[in-house]
Amino acid sequence: MLLKVDKRISMFIAVILSLILLATPAMAGYVTADFFKKNSSLDYTEITGKELESLAEEALKKQDVRILLDKLTGGSYEVSEKRAANYVYSKKQGNVLILTIKGSKDIQLVTQILMVK
Repeated sequence: MLLKVDKRISMFIAVILSLILLATPAMAGYVTADFFKKNSSLDYTEITGKELESLAEEALKKQDVRILLDKLTGGSYEVSEKRAANYVYSKKQGNVLILTIKGSKDIQLVTQILMVK
């Protein structure tokens, strides 16, 4: 025989179970984000001047970058903006270069190339 339970008690149990079901994934996400924040911090410094220009030149001389740009732009393009940074992430160091490319195909194409050393 089933026990008769007051409606208030059954409602209370349902609310508690719902809160547990909703809170558990949120707490897991928070703990995971906190773990990665502590163990994988990103530090970077922006590069400007001659070092930026030399990184951009080096990237544009690479064959795989030229092939990609030729496919995306039809062979005619112009670098409209350059940004670069030195980074340290999870005890790894490198450079990141972002080139904004304007092409002259049928439409104006703007794409960003990410170079990681």
